[in-house]
Amino acid sequence: MFSKVDYVIADQLENLARFFMSPKLADPACDAEDLIGGYVRNIGVAGGFNGYLPGPTGSLFGLPFGSETSVLAYRTDIFEKHGLKVPETYDELLDLACRIPELEPGMGGLATRAASGHQAAHAFLLHLNPPGGAIFDDAWNPVVNNAQGVAAAAALKRIVDCGVEGSQTFGPSEAAASFAQGRSAMFLDSIAFAAGFENPANSSVVGKVGWALHPMGVKRASQTGGFGIAIPKNAQNKEAAFLLMQWLTSKQADLMIAMEGGNPSRFSTYANAELNAKHPYAATFGEALKYADPDWRPITDLGEHKRRSRRHAVADPDPGAGHPDRAGRRRSAHPRHHGRRRLLHLVAVTPHAEARAARRRPYTTRGRAPRAASL
Repeated sequence: MFSKVDYVIADQLENLARFFMSPKLADPACDAEDLIGGYVRNIGVAGGFNGYLPGPTGSLFGLPFGSETSVLAYRTDIFEKHGLKVPETYDELLDLACRIPELEPGMGGLATRAASGHQAAHAFLLHLNPPGGAIFDDAWNPVVNNAQGVAAAAALKRIVDCGVEGSQTFGPSEAAASFAQGRSAMFLDSIAFAAGFENPANSSVVGKVGWALHPMGVKRASQTGGFGIAIPKNAQNKEAAFLLMQWLTSKQADLMIAMEGGNPSRFSTYANAELNAKHPYAATFGEALKYADPDWRPITDLGEHKRRSRRHAVADPDPGAGHPDRAGRRRSAHPRHHGRRRLLHLVAVTPHAEARAARRRPYTTRGRAPRAASL
């Protein structure tokens, strides 16, 4: 699974500027200002500040399509029963996470991902930005072990300690299942799980779920991530791919996706009255996205980091021997990245050219070759 940075450095994505500048191709009704800015900056922009954010040198290489942010789900019946206030701050969230199990024996306070590896890292990052923390400073020096980083780690530990049995092994699906089955009173993670909580086939809490913004520390800062659409350099019909990209992210298509429980990419979709009548949580999600942080975790060139790591391992298998500070300097110069952004690649080809195009693709998406769209 690679990030936008990996693809752009490898020169595998089309810069979208020339397509949007074409009167023949650009849709006058696109309304780019309506696209959720945090998603666009996180998913589609590269070449600016720190290489992965907007800036004077940045360019647009993709559009969000199935992106996500973080919100808080809570059991309205449990909160009403005990006269609990929906948490606005992290202090309130952490207090409730451990108070609810006392009020409701056998029930966990807050369900969260926490399994060793990516899941624990993701959960830690969810709690790092609101108190003003970061992994690196602007000069790529690690600052994760400062006061804000320690507070985020302590928050995650407290949440897991006050969770249901087995919480430390949860991925996102297990955490969502714990909430949907009534075993946890709160759930802090992606908006992608919302529709499932209202599906009686899989949920025992239908009609008992309230939604609130990601609690704040010194600021509000919810996650950004998920999927986007880009045009590979080896696409056969790039103009047709761009037209399809515009339609898939249009107001009409975005609303259709949201009505079926998918994740929209436009503010106007979240404000739509018909959508809110069917999915009442939509308005809260739209408000949360005003605080979606495109820099909630760093995005670096994974391939180059791996190449450098291999070279260091061959040349110096024990980088710390005799040089106590060398390993620290290398970590600072070549930051690791475990929070990669995912891109769906739109390849517009004719049916008979699909196989040839696939053979020319030197990369994969999540272990598979990018899917081709036959036009």
